Amino acid sequence: MRGLLSETSLGSLYTIALGGVWAFTDQNPINFSRVGEVWLFDQVILENCKYSLFPKEIMIYLAKAEEARTWTNLSRSSIAIQKDYEFSWHNRRMNMQDIVPPVKNQGQKGTCIFHALTSTVEMESKREAANRQPPESFNLKLVANDFAAEFDKEGRLLGLKEALKFFKEKGVLTRGKGLRGCKYKIKDYKRKQNLRFSQIQKLIKEGRPMVGGFNVDRTFEDLPPGEIYDYDPRKKLPDVPGHAVVFIGYGWRDGRAYLVFLNSYGPNWCSSGFGRVYLDHVQGLRIIDV
Repeated sequence: MRGLLSETSLGSLYTIALGGVWAFTDQNPINFSRVGEVWLFDQVILENCKYSLFPKEIMIYLAKAEEARTWTNLSRSSIAIQKDYEFSWHNRRMNMQDIVPPVKNQGQKGTCIFHALTSTVEMESKREAANRQPPESFNLKLVANDFAAEFDKEGRLLGLKEALKFFKEKGVLTRGKGLRGCKYKIKDYKRKQNLRFSQIQKLIKEGRPMVGGFNVDRTFEDLPPGEIYDYDPRKKLPDVPGHAVVFIGYGWRDGRAYLVFLNSYGPNWCSSGFGRVYLDHVQGLRIIDV
């Protein structure tokens, strides 16, 4: 199998396509995702790659130009095979402390944003306490339904950005020892755009929860345990603009990166309230400082 080189508008990158040259840009309508330093198709990878194109049946490799010039012939024997793996804070402790909060249940209400944000802040607070010397437990509980009600009273446009702004300015009602009735405010929040998969892995491995969302279709509500959610726009729910969750893990399966998330559908949904979604469907990742 022979690789053909073609310089693209990405500047320092070349595409290496099997059977011909494939050029593309960030504006190209092809569905592609960023997955860090390694990208692959059909379980075949090259190191230091930046982009990946789907579907994986199209076998394309990208590499830095200075490295690509040395690759005149490619063979499976000369390319590393990435094994499937997963890391998650579900059922895992940091310094002997649990940092993932209990699974919330939004019921039939469209309050996923408020449940996701309160769970993210609870987990970040637990992470900070677990990293103290000596490590401590922290049982901050934020009332998501009160958050939603107070937000609605102000008539703000529903979305992560506005909800985070409210959280920082107004605060959210708390429960817990010595905290009942208090309003908890976050210090700040940051949107993480164009993150490589390796950068996402690093943040999550440090225990940083990331809040974000994705579109949902008719299959999502009944996602089987162990299955990775793969959004199908042909089955999109017309009245659901998207779904917000807390990302607490990551993995790689059959040539695609995915994230593990804490949902707000109760503990009986999917895998004890946790699920998986392919990274290329994830949008609007943010971290929160408490």
